[in-house]
Amino acid sequence: MSSNANSYLALCKNSVRFDAVTAVNNVFFDEANKQIFAVRSGGATGVIVRGPDDRTSHSFRLNDKGSLISIKFSYHHKILALQRSETSIEFANIEDGSPDPSEYSQSSKGKNNKILTFHWISTHEIVMVTQSGIEFYQINQDKRQAKLLKNYNFPVNWSIFLPESAVLLCSTSPKGTVICPFYFKNSQILKLSKFDVDRSIPSSSEARIELFERDVTMVNLYSSLYIAVLKHPSSQSVSGTEVNLFLLSREAPAKKVYSLITGMSGRFAISVVDSLVIVHHQASKTSMIFDIKLPGNTSNSVTYLKPVIAPLPIASHKLSVAGFGLNAPTSEVECQLYAPTWIVFQPNIIIDAALGCMWFLQIKLDAISTLFQNVVQLFDFLLLRRGSKAVMLKVLKKMLLSDNEGSSYKNIAAVFDKLNTVYKTYTEAEQAYLQMRRQEAASGSVSTSNINNVPPHRMQVVVDQSDMYTHVLSVLARQNGIDQIYVCQVVVEYIRSLDQNKLTIQHYLYELIIHALITSKNYHQLQQYIHYNLIADSRMIAGYLLSLESSYPPVYQIALDMYKRISTTNDEIVDIFLAKHKILEAIRFVKSVSMHDSVSARKFLEAALEADDDLLFYETFKFFEQRNHRLRGKKDFSPGEQCEKFVTHYEELFEDFEIIAK
Repeated sequence: MSSNANSYLALCKNSVRFDAVTAVNNVFFDEANKQIFAVRSGGATGVIVRGPDDRTSHSFRLNDKGSLISIKFSYHHKILALQRSETSIEFANIEDGSPDPSEYSQSSKGKNNKILTFHWISTHEIVMVTQSGIEFYQINQDKRQAKLLKNYNFPVNWSIFLPESAVLLCSTSPKGTVICPFYFKNSQILKLSKFDVDRSIPSSSEARIELFERDVTMVNLYSSLYIAVLKHPSSQSVSGTEVNLFLLSREAPAKKVYSLITGMSGRFAISVVDSLVIVHHQASKTSMIFDIKLPGNTSNSVTYLKPVIAPLPIASHKLSVAGFGLNAPTSEVECQLYAPTWIVFQPNIIIDAALGCMWFLQIKLDAISTLFQNVVQLFDFLLLRRGSKAVMLKVLKKMLLSDNEGSSYKNIAAVFDKLNTVYKTYTEAEQAYLQMRRQEAASGSVSTSNINNVPPHRMQVVVDQSDMYTHVLSVLARQNGIDQIYVCQVVVEYIRSLDQNKLTIQHYLYELIIHALITSKNYHQLQQYIHYNLIADSRMIAGYLLSLESSYPPVYQIALDMYKRISTTNDEIVDIFLAKHKILEAIRFVKSVSMHDSVSARKFLEAALEADDDLLFYETFKFFEQRNHRLRGKKDFSPGEQCEKFVTHYEELFEDFEIIAK
């Protein structure tokens, strides 16, 4: 079970390494900047900052003014905020990469008011959460002072903050079940409607279970903000822990809309990867995935969801450890997964301070695609995931080449419809977006923000006709021993789905059908498909039919009839033949429509010369010599036809042949 083949989650390979927690080294995490601070001896012997990349990693020293409770950079890394006491926050401006020794501070309002935590809201704004409420300050870096913008007074038990959404939750009431949300934007603080988390014991309408900070998480799922609350079973209950999701709204109190059924009890932690809720269970050392976009059972406006697939452990992970000595080789050490020292932060950060590692959790789509029992539901899942196109194409190809139950025509049709519904939605959104951009350009109102912002529809994974043809359908058609009738049926089904979604069908899909029918010698079916417009008329298809004349001679007439149906003039048909260097076919055509006495000899001879085929040039030249003799009594070209260079070329090639012939 612990093998990586049976895992759909993994820790990133390039972990952020830092000095582990020791008696002299403290570790702090800044959720907003995703940085680890390793502080030795209060900072006097050094502070090492590690972030996701080199740009966010640096080091400096602090004056030892006592042990730190918390330390965080402002968003632009120009102010360092430090908490050394329960009543005030110190600030140090960053100059030349190091904190200015002359710090300035801000105390909380009210006597003996304890600061629980603080958070940077923007480059120059900070919020303090105290036992008596919240205080919102603007930090003036030049004047080295803080200005109170707004404060709210109410008892606070604990709080959590999600930097990506700029939302702060504060727990109040004796049992901590009343939640007060605050939203920060443009130097303003908006107090949202408070709500009560139901923590009553099922057997008693009065008894309530206390709500702790460890049981509450804020999660961003599909561009909406939810509050995830763990509801543990009572001692008499046999059911497992539920993760209740409350949708946060500006207009009304948060409302419970989803309940995730874990079927387990004990200690849990929550991560989010690509809008998937990952629930980690320490006792079983497994994780389970929930997707709120997939169907569940709904009762009283709450949708109850089970894990997408069975719980599995995170893939085993090894760390490189340097050996002792100057030239000692590095070795790999297996990490303990789900260690008691793990701390999980949003959205997908896992930190082991005792080990000195920070990882980003990742989902393995390739692995998860092999674990779904229902192939149609798998595509529901994959269409919602970023970067899933390659996996979907791989699954499609495997499904079409397989003979198992999941590859039934019903499932194939359902998958095609799902892909093309998304494809249609994307196409309409893209057309509307391009039209809007053209209108903006015409009116001169294009803004830089509009140019830089990626429209939401372009974030959607789309499998279009080109993808299907290149990676799936043409590959299917080239398989050794494949039944070409099956290939034809699959492509026809795909075209049916495209047509149902009113998408313009590309010619290369029709070419696959034609190739399959001619290869399998189903000529009558080909004629029926063309007659009933299952294969749509087009110049591209008519040209492709002409190229298959050697395999099926009657296709020549089918192609000509198609050209005529699409209102192609005789001159255009001749030009099409000549462009493809089908000179003899062009001659045969002009004869069939009585144009052979009026067409330009120069045009035909030019095409024959470009074909670089001496025999073809000879036959073309002789045709027009014979025409000249029939019309004028001599084989010579008239000066007005401008064929002198072709005559010279003919004589250079065939003069000796003509002498022998005479």
